[in-house]
Amino acid sequence: MYVILTTYDCRYCYLAKEFLTTRGKYFKELNIAELPDIREFFVSGGFKTVPQIFKDGVHIGGYNDLTQKYWTYRDWE
Repeated sequence: MYVILTTYDCRYCYLAKEFLTTRGKYFKELNIAELPDIREFFVSGGFKTVPQIFKDGVHIGGYNDLTQKYWTYRDWE
């Protein structure tokens, strides 16, 4: 399962969610502006931008990293 760390008015967050949705992939969205514990994880992890995307607990990166891995490793799904 995918987890996407997002915030409000984030174009790349929207694109990442749309990318996964159109491919039938389930994900959980965690908004760092609404969830203090997730915000703390975001800051302590050294993340600077959203979205930050994880698959099965493994950090993928941002939107561009997601699409690159998807198109490069087709069996990665």
